[in-house]
Amino acid sequence: MYEKYLLQLEEAGKIRNLKERSINCCKNYVSYFLKYMGKAPQELTCQDVRNFLLAKKDDGLKATTLNLYNSAIRFFYRNVLHILWDDITVPRMIKEYKLPTVLSSGEIDRLLNATSDLKYKAMFATMLACGGHLGKPQMRMPLRC
Repeated sequence: MYEKYLLQLEEAGKIRNLKERSINCCKNYVSYFLKYMGKAPQELTCQDVRNFLLAKKDDGLKATTLNLYNSAIRFFYRNVLHILWDDITVPRMIKEYKLPTVLSSGEIDRLLNATSDLKYKAMFATMLACGGHLGKPQMRMPLRC
């Protein structure tokens, strides 16, 4: 049913000099979207993409994967369907970042007491004292030698 559109998508990718693997991934993401929507491609809107991405997010997909879907469908809309793309209706997702692990004072004591060599204690203490997160005030740790 959608083969004609997927061939046009492949042609548009080749004109843009995309790698074969990128074109195939794009075709897969777009075909998932088209099968999910079950509409004629001319009837699709940016709201349909938004609803699709929200459903995929509810299925547990991560932001990186959702952004791949977003990019492939945007390419399809702009280069095959010639539909204007609305970045406000369909924004890219922000990636989640894990905060760094902060050692407790007991863990710091164990690390410093793991060696009896003063040189290594000084080196570990210096590394721990400098290990603050950029943009946030650093907690100064007293040297325990």
